[in-house]
Amino acid sequence: MKGSVANEPPPWQLFKEGTGIYVKKGGILDVQGGTLTNACKSLWNGVFVYGNPTTYITNYSQQGYAAFRMMGEQVPVVEKALYGVITVSEVPEGEGNMYIL
Repeated sequence: MKGSVANEPPPWQLFKEGTGIYVKKGGILDVQGGTLTNACKSLWNGVFVYGNPTTYITNYSQQGYAAFRMMGEQVPVVEKALYGVITVSEVPEGEGNMYIL
């Protein structure tokens, strides 16, 4: 999946415990308004942006990219997650995760 998440109605995306969004090298996540939240009482993992810590951030083939932008008056929110947004050097594989390729 490449491109936008949670920028079309409904204005939220629900995640179950143990899942998350993983933006791989060269991937782009563009959240325009809306809410990324849990689907149950448990926390979900959050947004993990994969990149190479030994290269420049402008080397887009070696970095994931995440943008959180307002859509009108709607502010994008990451809530009820272990991590809101975090940068990592390795992307874990797992069932039910959403990968931005």
